[in-house]
Amino acid sequence: MKRQYSKKYLVWLFPTVVAGMIFLFSSQHAEESSHLSNIFVQILLQVREKLGVFPQVTDVSLLHLFSMLVRKGAHVTEYIILCISFLTAFWVSGIRGKGSNIASFVLTFGYACTDEFHQLFVPGRAGRFTDVLIDSSGALVLSLIVVLVMHSRTMRGKRVRRRKSK
Repeated sequence: MKRQYSKKYLVWLFPTVVAGMIFLFSSQHAEESSHLSNIFVQILLQVREKLGVFPQVTDVSLLHLFSMLVRKGAHVTEYIILCISFLTAFWVSGIRGKGSNIASFVLTFGYACTDEFHQLFVPGRAGRFTDVLIDSSGALVLSLIVVLVMHSRTMRGKRVRRRKSK
């Protein structure tokens, strides 16, 4: 019995580790963060070149736009993973339903707020509410998907019960 009891609490290490990783990424100086994003952009451009799918990108403003999209996409992905980790922790802890979905989103949104506040103290970084919204957008989409899945399962269960009762 003790083993199952400890699993309920150990699963909360997952969101803690994800939050810690986000904190470490946010602690990087602006130049270091941009450099990491640009490495990823260069890899994508090399893959594109080898596949020959997209036209050559030489305009510097397009490269900056592409780099920004990669950075913002990474932020959205980080926060989707954080929200999934909260949902998983609630699920394993036995807390299920729309309450856990709402709590997961609220915790993710709250962490995005604290992360942007943290970035106010990192050289070259800025804490912006628009970034909170961008970060949280992935968690919001995930939460809406969870609501739709839960709703469809509920409706399917009601249809099955109606058929059985006839």
